[in-house]
Amino acid sequence: MVFNVLAFHAFAAAVGLGLPDAISDGSSRTKRTKELAAATGADEDSLLRLLRTLSAFGVVHRDGEDTWSLAGAGEQLRDSAPEGPADFIRFYGDPLTWRAFGAMEEAVRTGTAAFEQIGGEAFYEYQKRDTSYARSFNGAMRAGQEQLLPLLVDGYDWSAVRHLVDVGGGDGSTLAAIAAAHPDLRGTVMDTEDVVRSVSGVVRETGVSERCTGIAGDFLAGVPADGDAYLLKNVLFEWDDASCVKILRNCRASMTEKGRVLVVTALVPEWDAEDPVGLMFAAINDIQLMCLGAGRERGEKEYSNLFSASGLRLNRIIPLHPLPNYHIIEAVPA
Repeated sequence: MVFNVLAFHAFAAAVGLGLPDAISDGSSRTKRTKELAAATGADEDSLLRLLRTLSAFGVVHRDGEDTWSLAGAGEQLRDSAPEGPADFIRFYGDPLTWRAFGAMEEAVRTGTAAFEQIGGEAFYEYQKRDTSYARSFNGAMRAGQEQLLPLLVDGYDWSAVRHLVDVGGGDGSTLAAIAAAHPDLRGTVMDTEDVVRSVSGVVRETGVSERCTGIAGDFLAGVPADGDAYLLKNVLFEWDDASCVKILRNCRASMTEKGRVLVVTALVPEWDAEDPVGLMFAAINDIQLMCLGAGRERGEKEYSNLFSASGLRLNRIIPLHPLPNYHIIEAVPA
């Protein structure tokens, strides 16, 4: 596990340099180190050492003394690879993200998020200034949701929903997929101004632009009105309890009479449950949140308490197999 730190950073360096795309660029599927150094702006000798390491992990294949091609893992690291992890690796390999994880000890000592200690401001506040880092984070979040989206589209009965408000819905991919499968549904995506610019292109490409739109705003201050379902996918776990109550109260105040809130999140199993994989995912993500922001992973009781403080009540929990711990938590007016 200790040396896997170095292996990950070799992958991150390859993605950051654009090495997989440089190898496969053009008519030739093989490249010499000198060509790759020129294409990526890297030092030739150092790049050779990186390529040797990557070959040990199945990212590149050494075809000759100094000729390289992409191996199976390398193909997945190309930016154009469908469902590839390049965006995910790019964010987690970013020096700023890495510094936050490196400050975990101080986060435990002080109870203050590590990112805030090393960056001088909260995670999301910093992203308002550094839009490049924000794009990296949003890219990682999109990459992490590719398995979840089809499960979400098929895992809930959307037929009774007429107006779906996707709160913190990013570029609109989730709303567009749900709307495409349910022609009677119209939707609104709410996110920050920088993020929501992408919504029009996504809904147009999906063929739902006449029914779906995006709006910029701050969900801590308010959310679009007259929704009969408010979707919070991977939102609440990134915020402290007080902020979660604000978001949920805003949804409760804006929803129709028979509205509901749908929280899509990893639900922490009971810590004495016989679910080692689920517990591992929950524990790792929880300390990640401790480092990056003020959020936390929560269990059923904790979400029930948040709903109660917001004028809602937990109605039912729908598992989204086979993703570890993932559920749709449905809350209705109390």
